[in-house]
Amino acid sequence: MIGAPCIAPRYFPGWAPDPCRLEAADPPKSGDCNGDQRLDVGDAVFLLRYLFIGSVVSVNADSCDVAIDGKLDITDVVTLLSNLLIGREPPSVYSVLLEWDPVSRDQGGRSELVTGYRVYYLKGNTRTLAAEVRECACVNLKGLKGGVEYLVAVTAIDQAGNESRLSEPIRFLR
Repeated sequence: MIGAPCIAPRYFPGWAPDPCRLEAADPPKSGDCNGDQRLDVGDAVFLLRYLFIGSVVSVNADSCDVAIDGKLDITDVVTLLSNLLIGREPPSVYSVLLEWDPVSRDQGGRSELVTGYRVYYLKGNTRTLAAEVRECACVNLKGLKGGVEYLVAVTAIDQAGNESRLSEPIRFLR
């Protein structure tokens, strides 16, 4: 059985380049509900239209949830308009770079060839895949919201596709 990785977070504001992530996507700008790459009253109008008309328009929930409470409602519109009126950027998302010691031995101490790692978000008894990485013992988790506590653990994958037990989880909150 493969030994579990040991992980540690490093916090980075904004978006750090990530050579380890298999897929990378630029996150939407917080507050840009209509997707025009600007923050203006049009975003609030677009969100109001979505809230009161419904599925006629579609919004990116991550970029419109400026209250960072996990739901889209009038609070997001009020927060967006308040931020625009006082000239403040909406609360932003952040990233965390996780690094761990590469696994090279199984639990019995024998040499093991690890081909990758899986990083999971943990919540209760549920785990959700956050990233799968190869060629390094690191990942930059992007799109994390401020004020939210995250619990993360890592597993190692060997040549045969066997997955180790979860590492000790770590908690972080920004």
